[in-house]
Amino acid sequence: AVALAMGVKTEFRPELWAQIEKRVSLYGRKPSENQKRQAYVPQGAIALENPVGTAPCFIVETERNALISLPGVPREMETVLHNAVIPYLQKRYNLHEIIKVRLLHTSGVGEGRLDEKIGDLEQLRNPTVGLAAHAGVVDIRLAVKAKTEAEANEMLAEVEEEIRQRLGKIVFGTDQDQLESVALAAVEERGWRLVSLESGLEGRLARQLKKAASPSLLKSEEKKLAPAELLPVLQKLKAENGADAALGVAFFAGEKEQRAELVLLTPDEEKTRDLRYGGHPKNALRWAPNIAINILRRAAQK
Repeated sequence: AVALAMGVKTEFRPELWAQIEKRVSLYGRKPSENQKRQAYVPQGAIALENPVGTAPCFIVETERNALISLPGVPREMETVLHNAVIPYLQKRYNLHEIIKVRLLHTSGVGEGRLDEKIGDLEQLRNPTVGLAAHAGVVDIRLAVKAKTEAEANEMLAEVEEEIRQRLGKIVFGTDQDQLESVALAAVEERGWRLVSLESGLEGRLARQLKKAASPSLLKSEEKKLAPAELLPVLQKLKAENGADAALGVAFFAGEKEQRAELVLLTPDEEKTRDLRYGGHPKNALRWAPNIAINILRRAAQK
């Protein structure tokens, strides 16, 4: 497809075939003739080594631009990108610096409290540190400009370590980590079997927990509850299912106030919280589950 788009034919590259043979031999096999197609690239293309797979990688240059073809497998793509593509782009376009971003995810405290703890770091010029508030979660965005990726990683690691020292378990993950996945991984590590119960959240707590696809989640239920009913109903659900832990959230949206009842039952403790929310009711449907799941995470990580 690339050759067709560029108006050239494909050509066989012995060096790519040698790489494929070497890679396949690591599995104690010989590559098939069908795999030989992977050694064909557009005429004149710059072949790139793929040290972790057999998918072809190459660059087709024009006077102004470059078309870069990378594997679809994420780990292969990232490896070739860092090993070959970034150095190529830096050399061709005279790019002497790179920008790298890292996200730290936090929950349990608001943006204002985080400002109190790391406000001085937000004044840094390089790396820069900024906050992005979501419903029940606040992201800390670190961005650095450096001459090499190794230098960028070192600078990011230094600031990240300082932030983690100050915030402790408020930080629950980085980059692609999700709160529910981190929480249920901790639950699974404790050997707990979990049930959940919600009211007034349109099934959002159940959907969020199920996204983690954890075998520790036995059952999720949704019921219409009145104030103060959550605890006894959750206790009954926990007993009926032989669960070790139970998480419950009941949200009540009134004209004058919005409040959420949260209950967590574990082998170690019974925790209840009654929280008020001052934002838009629709945002509360994201806020309440995140607050509850974070309480579960902190209890499981003790």
